Amino acid sequence: MLRVERTTVGHADTVLGMDVPNPKLSWVLSAERNDERQTAYQVRVNGTWDSGKVPADRTVAVPYAGPPLRPRTRPGSLKPGPG
Repeated sequence: MLRVERTTVGHADTVLGMDVPNPKLSWVLSAERNDERQTAYQVRVNGTWDSGKVPADRTVAVPYAGPPLRPRTRPGSLKPGPG
């Protein structure tokens, strides 16, 4: 099973808030077995936006495509991961 171990928003591991309305999202996965790979992802943002299942193995610089985020949005509200 794949698990999201770490996320970054706009290339930052930890920030208090951001002023980027459409940031790039990235995540690092861990797997129980070496043959496990991401084949899709889904990003959810606190009831504001849901990417739906996207068939892709991409985990770096995935564009946030929801409505523009308000200034000082906390990255913890962005939850990318395997779909």
